[in-house]
Amino acid sequence: LDALSIGRYGDADRAVVGDQFVLLLALESYSADLYDDLVANGISPAVSRNFWESFVAGVRGFTGADITEVDALGAEPFDAYDRFFAAVDAQSPRGDLTIVAVQGEDGQWRVDMFATFGPTFAPLFNPWVERLGAGSPPERALAGELPSLRVARDRAGQLQDETALAELNGLLAILDG
Repeated sequence: LDALSIGRYGDADRAVVGDQFVLLLALESYSADLYDDLVANGISPAVSRNFWESFVAGVRGFTGADITEVDALGAEPFDAYDRFFAAVDAQSPRGDLTIVAVQGEDGQWRVDMFATFGPTFAPLFNPWVERLGAGSPPERALAGELPSLRVARDRAGQLQDETALAELNGLLAILDG
């Protein structure tokens, strides 16, 4: 949040799960070619800036507050699907949110974009995955994120978000199939 508030988008890139970030960038354009390019060449500063500026505006729309007004309050670690996660409570003057972090194989904690925002992105992923077909590189990469997507599904269930729950169950059925 601090990196985003001062426009240090490269720092934000490194604070999130990299494979998930690449998938989200490609998802925005429904492009397997963009996915292949991002995997091969990395994320350009312009693409990163565009995504994060849009993200910051989205946080403002969701919480009603500027990102500088969102404070992380504490983390509650939990184990799920053979990975270590932490639910980080964040609060703003006009809205709360939970950010989910995951501990990587290198021991570092990163924001798990799928576990955090999976309920929002699942409706976009489902038609993209169906259109790409089985075995495509993006579909294989998504299948590698099953634990995070399952955490997103669990969170949707806890929030009683039936639409997100149905979308995530549909995505998991495709990826597990």
